[in-house]
Amino acid sequence: MPTSAATTVFTNAAGTLLAHPAGYAEVRYAPTPLRIADLQPLLTQLGQLLLQRGWYRILLDGRQLKPLSDAVKQWTQANWTAAGIARPAHLELATLLPTDVFSRLGVQELQLGTTNGNRSRNFSDEAAAHAYLTSLPS
Repeated sequence: MPTSAATTVFTNAAGTLLAHPAGYAEVRYAPTPLRIADLQPLLTQLGQLLLQRGWYRILLDGRQLKPLSDAVKQWTQANWTAAGIARPAHLELATLLPTDVFSRLGVQELQLGTTNGNRSRNFSDEAAAHAYLTSLPS
C-alpha cells in the first residue's frame, strides 16, 4: 500500500500512475486543477498499463484533487467512462475521495454517471482500499 512499494509508470501535471506489486494500478492525482491536455495522456497510459498486465483493479487517490471543471467531467464521461480510451471492459475502482467538498461532489457525480458495469467503492483510508483491491480475484 505505501507508494514506495509501487513502481512509477508515468507522471505529468495531472498526476502519477504507479504499478502496485499486488497487481493493480494506482493513480495519484496532483493537487492542481485538472486539464484535459494533462488528463488524457495519464488515462491513456493507465489504459495501456491495465491491458498490458491483464489487470482490472485501480486505486484512485483523489484526496488532493481540486474541483473538476464541467469540461473535464464531460471529457471523462465521454472518453474514459464510456471506454473511448482503450482499457479493459470491466474495472474495479477503489477511490480515495477528495478532501475538498466540491471536488468530492464532482467525483461522485462522475461515479453516479457510470452505467457500464464498472464498480467503484469509496474509501477514506488507503489501507482499506488496498485490502479491498487485493481481496478481488487477480
